[in-house]
Amino acid sequence: MIIGAGDGASLFLNNIHESAYYSGANPICLIDDDSSKKGLRINNVKVMGTRQDIIRLAKDLNITIYIRLI
Repeated sequence: MIIGAGDGASLFLNNIHESAYYSGANPICLIDDDSSKKGLRINNVKVMGTRQDIIRLAKDLNITIYIRLI
């Protein structure tokens, strides 16, 4: 789960596979405070909700790692 669906998220997703630190990472969803972004895809990763949805989505999608982008 990546928290933040702006330019930083796009840049991060463009480069995630080149990073040794995030090797093998598989971004499942994006979260953003701007509810109008819900349903959009950034680099083929869907914006699935806002901060209010984090706990529910983490449980539903069995997410164990969170990355916060500002």
